[in-house]
Amino acid sequence: MKALLIIDVQNGLTSRKLYKKELFFDTINEAIESARSDGDTVIFVQHINKQLDPKIYSGNIDIRLRKQDDDPVFSKTKGDAFSSPDLVKKLQTLGISDIAVAGLVSHGCVMHTCQSGLKLGYSISLLHNGHTCWNTNAEEKIVTTESKLKILGVNIVA
Repeated sequence: MKALLIIDVQNGLTSRKLYKKELFFDTINEAIESARSDGDTVIFVQHINKQLDPKIYSGNIDIRLRKQDDDPVFSKTKGDAFSSPDLVKKLQTLGISDIAVAGLVSHGCVMHTCQSGLKLGYSISLLHNGHTCWNTNAEEKIVTTESKLKILGVNIVA
């Protein structure tokens, strides 16, 4: 079984000047549609802290994503999405072995989640153009992240 894991695409982060923002949203939405048509699970992860409180606008998942009401949503307080025991339980319950990752930010939570997923034995793919950041050297950070993850065994997919 497969899942699409979308990390930290929350208003408080997407309001920043993201590198190739439109392409980022288009890529994730295409992946959501593809996952749904294949019968795969679409899962959202929200980072929770003072600035990204789910009770306020900044902590909510950006409405530009094609999230459905019944999509599972998990919270985390660390960079690694797998730090949420509820997420790990859900993946085990569903028999998920392959995970495609997308979200924010490339060299932070996205990279940590991919690395952790590999250590937990999942087959991990990273959506090219489905992760980004707001740094002035964003393109370099994205390329470096993909290169590092590819060496570790993450499949980079279009």
